[in-house]
Amino acid sequence: MSFLDAQNRLNASVMNRLKNASVLIAGVEVPGIFKLPSIVANGGVGAADTRPSVQVFTSDSPDNPVDSVIEIDGVPYVVGEREDSGTGFTTFMLERTE
Repeated sequence: MSFLDAQNRLNASVMNRLKNASVLIAGVEVPGIFKLPSIVANGGVGAADTRPSVQVFTSDSPDNPVDSVIEIDGVPYVVGEREDSGTGFTTFMLERTE
């Protein structure tokens, strides 16, 4: 088995175990790992990013989704940033549209 095959199998296993959202991207439903962190009071040095985010397989991510609307469990969000991990997952930093 090649490294790429092993990585794809591991990624599929991780997504299967951790998926907690249905993500609609350009009319196609894909699994995602959605994070909606709480707001950090007095967010000084080392404070976590409090924007919502979702991880999807890179193969499910459009090349340039910034400023496009996606839905997570029926709730619309605008993609503010796209961060490709280089490991088969892509994270979208999101902004609520409502």
